Amino acid sequence: MSFTIRLRTPDDRDSLVKALAEQQAASCYPFRWPLPMPVADFVFRASDESAWVACESGRVVGHVAVGVVDEDDELGRIFAPALEVPADTLRAVTTLFTSLEVRGQGMGRALLTTAETYIAESGRRAVLDVLPVHGQAFDMYIRRGWSEVARNRPTWLPATAPDVHYLAR
Repeated sequence: MSFTIRLRTPDDRDSLVKALAEQQAASCYPFRWPLPMPVADFVFRASDESAWVACESGRVVGHVAVGVVDEDDELGRIFAPALEVPADTLRAVTTLFTSLEVRGQGMGRALLTTAETYIAESGRRAVLDVLPVHGQAFDMYIRRGWSEVARNRPTWLPATAPDVHYLAR
């Protein structure tokens, strides 16, 4: 199967909302479902600096974004002191997902590579957060050289869930 990766546009909103919802039960991503916000606001975040979609035969089937890390947000409060760097030198890989029908075909890896390359070329350091229940994603990050720098229990995380792992590249 061939696919392309391009910059996300506002016209991708409906396709991405549908794709995220359809894959959630199988992947448990996002972990909280239903979300406490509109799904479109989860995918299209105010902190997004850039975002891309994977397309197969003209259909949007995957997504990744790179977000600004602020010293006052959760990622900034965790990563900046742990890595001993200012928060504005960091960029977060966020909302990485693919449609179920294209899993295992390399789109997730290609989207992640796109985000990692963008961050590296901007002279920033890549960070992300992941729950270990997202086993395939967690394993992919570790295989690609991401390292755990912290664990935390955000207030939104149910008591029965494992800690969130904070990884840096």
